[in-house]
Amino acid sequence: MSAEQNLVIVQDIYAAFARGDLAAVLAYVADDCGDFNVISAAPTRVPWHVNTRGKSGAVRFFEALLGAVEFRAFEPRELAATGDHVYATLRMVMHVRATGRALELAEVVHHFTLKNGKVIRWRATEDTKHTDAAFAS
Repeated sequence: MSAEQNLVIVQDIYAAFARGDLAAVLAYVADDCGDFNVISAAPTRVPWHVNTRGKSGAVRFFEALLGAVEFRAFEPRELAATGDHVYATLRMVMHVRATGRALELAEVVHHFTLKNGKVIRWRATEDTKHTDAAFAS
């Protein structure tokens, strides 16, 4: 698929996530998807900072994320595609259920790798120390 087609797929994924349609998001994830995780150099208390693989891993990731926070803002910003890779920056504001704290991530980076219209790898970078602090008791 072309870079432009892959970019449209990622835009569709974000639109589905924003409207709460997790089934539509997961329809784009390959059953044998490789890494599906947030990159973290150290362990955290954050439920979605888990190393997962496959569509079942993506389900586990989203269950952990959506179980832990309520989104107040989910704003994909810049998106760029080259070949099978799509990169995006996002701003997210969340309410952490366990602590009642607000968590703002001003610039998260997502890296999608796609093949035949499916996500075969997804990695995210975020300020994991800042995120972890929102879960501190």
